[in-house]
Amino acid sequence: MFQLKWANKDLWSSDSISAIEPSKIDKRNITRVLKMDWEEHCVECAIPECYHNCPLYEQRKDGACARFVYGIIPNPKFSGHYNFGADVTFRRWGKIEASLQDAYPVRTISLFNTMINYSLPKKIMKWLGGKEKVVHTDATGLFDEFVIECYSVNEEPYKLICEYFTENNRVRNTKYRNVLNIHKGFNHFNIPFHLLNVAALEGYIYLYPENSDIEKRLIFTWLDLVKYKRPPVPVKETPQKANTTKVKCVAWDLDNTFWNGTFIEQETVAVKEEAINLVKKLDERGIIQTIISKNDFDPCWEKLKNLEMDKYFLVPAINWDQKSKNLSKIVEKLNIGLDTIAVIDDSPFERSEIVNALPQVRVYSEKEIDNILSYEEFNVLISEESKDRRNKYQREAQRIETQEKFAGSYEDFLISCNMVVEAFVPGTDQEIERCFELIQRSNQLNLSTIRYSRPGFSSLLADKQVLSIGIRCEDKFGDYGLIGFSSINVSNNIPVMENLVLSCRIAQKRVEHTYMKSITALLHNNGYKELRVKLTLTAKNGPLCKVFSELPFTVKEEGQDSKLLSIQTDALMNTHHIMKFTLKDSVHNFKFR
Repeated sequence: MFQLKWANKDLWSSDSISAIEPSKIDKRNITRVLKMDWEEHCVECAIPECYHNCPLYEQRKDGACARFVYGIIPNPKFSGHYNFGADVTFRRWGKIEASLQDAYPVRTISLFNTMINYSLPKKIMKWLGGKEKVVHTDATGLFDEFVIECYSVNEEPYKLICEYFTENNRVRNTKYRNVLNIHKGFNHFNIPFHLLNVAALEGYIYLYPENSDIEKRLIFTWLDLVKYKRPPVPVKETPQKANTTKVKCVAWDLDNTFWNGTFIEQETVAVKEEAINLVKKLDERGIIQTIISKNDFDPCWEKLKNLEMDKYFLVPAINWDQKSKNLSKIVEKLNIGLDTIAVIDDSPFERSEIVNALPQVRVYSEKEIDNILSYEEFNVLISEESKDRRNKYQREAQRIETQEKFAGSYEDFLISCNMVVEAFVPGTDQEIERCFELIQRSNQLNLSTIRYSRPGFSSLLADKQVLSIGIRCEDKFGDYGLIGFSSINVSNNIPVMENLVLSCRIAQKRVEHTYMKSITALLHNNGYKELRVKLTLTAKNGPLCKVFSELPFTVKEEGQDSKLLSIQTDALMNTHHIMKFTLKDSVHNFKFR
């Protein structure tokens, strides 16, 4: 039911709404609904003090605050559960809320396409085949879905927040939170009941616009927990698009995931042995790790130090912020893609929040810890370089910290790092394996995005008309290792660079610019006047595209998702060197003609 008693029809108008499509929900397939009383409330409620000091307070007839423009109006142009739609215009901070503990499940039947439920006398209900139900303390299996159907009149799309929470001694425990994308016209949402984590009929469900500075009008036709005769097709807990990218980073939750229990509530927590083993095995595979945990940082980090596990976690986010926001900051600091992140978290609510905000991120429950290494996305190439990846990221963090304290320009800082870059023809098994790994893993700094097979890559290296180059880098902070691979086809009079792939660890350090300066000079000294570059345009390799836009390239050909670029081999000769670049003899000895 809806709280209609405070409806103010003088402030309401339905003139802007014309023909309405019928509800898409088949009442005849519903056997049970939950009787809930949906009321007008405020997301920042602090009654009764807010009635006197809140600038948004607008008095309703009963003295409460009117957070809807005209209350809840029964709009006869709509029908759904009832023969009207609940017409609401949200003011700022307005929300619509129902209490589950004041509700009870009711058997329903359909008669002449009209829902018959608790409002009929028991004898009539029995005669019609319906039957009232008593309150259930255990809600398992009571309902199939929480159904939301609403019509929006707003031209611009916006987000509607849906939450379910319980309270214990005035402490709120959010069980579920979801962001619903609302567009003009009818909107339909079917939330599987098990995702709400309703253990018993208690707590509250409410909905409100995410940004309510502009009034939002919705007409609700369904806002109900329902049970079907024929169950709907099962929906995965966190539906995600297929992601074939290998995992580069695992973000761990702590409470009831990395250790048993809740740290803030217990003096001691027992760390899971299987979690420690997984951390170490992921580290051996070169998969870096971090933490996203809603906790106080200092005591948790001290616990990890005592366990000698702190060294495994980069840029940890142990705070009370939204986990999706923390993840966004982490990927920015690590300079990796969101689609390479995996989260292990025991909370269905937190997993749902992450996936709804960042659909590229993969999430796993704590029950999957023993199986994760068998998943294909964790089956990554392992080399001596990858085994040391965590240490390289830690050295990068030291570079960033030093840079932030550096008083001069960014170029001056790079010069002060005493960077040394070395180009060579990869020859050892270890060098070849690392170059192959770079080809398979890198996205942001990848010229062609070709993922060679092992035989295909071996053929490329063996081709005598292709100059294949490995790139190493180090600076005063330490060794980056082998961070790049490039191949240049010299079978014609104009050489063509077909591959250039670099580790994201050296992004924005001008290694790419220095490499292009040195390689064009090498070609010029061997009688070539022009170099062409085959650039594939993707959603991820924007950083490398930016490099070529900063250099004096011209576009020879342009396709829908590719460009053929050209540069004169003497164009970069007079540019300034900010790092030492060495071409090893194996490069100089290549037979160009």
